[in-house]
Amino acid sequence: AMPEAAAHDPVAGAWARARQRYLRQAPGDGDRVVLRHSRIYILPSRRGWTMIATLAIMLLTSLNYSLSLGFAVTFLLAGLVAASLLQAFRNLAGIEIRPVAASETFAGGRIAFTLAATGGERTREAIEMRAAGTDTTVADLPAGTATTMRLERAAPERGRHALGRATLTSTQPLGLWRAWSYVHFPLAGI
Repeated sequence: AMPEAAAHDPVAGAWARARQRYLRQAPGDGDRVVLRHSRIYILPSRRGWTMIATLAIMLLTSLNYSLSLGFAVTFLLAGLVAASLLQAFRNLAGIEIRPVAASETFAGGRIAFTLAATGGERTREAIEMRAAGTDTTVADLPAGTATTMRLERAAPERGRHALGRATLTSTQPLGLWRAWSYVHFPLAGI
């Protein structure tokens, strides 16, 4: 939902839409979300940065000493790193997330948010989900079935408690890349 001033000012409206699209601060997702390429972000993990630095050193050393076998090993490992980038992306791409329910609790208790994730035609391994103030939930998504993922958060006071922005993460297959996506459903418990 856009503020009233943004509805009349085209610059403010464009800014509000861009902020929602890139930062996903407001609950802008509907009843289900399918993760596509525009919602998935990928960066190297710490292990990935170490591997990339090692490959750069191997390439410089092979160039300096004219080592044909060094070139072969360097480019073979670089191909492995590139292939793991594609597999990290494919582990998240196509997952469908739906909000299911938010529980009720007394003040001082824990409130549970339940989301359903469907992997599609392929099995997805080690999908992590977390939101602010919740523990990380890890699940494998078998092909063709829906898996429920439960996030719990402390509810120190009475009132509505929103789930907020949830993050789905995957570091499969080798842990060289971290692929993640945000979903933000209007899911709240009392």
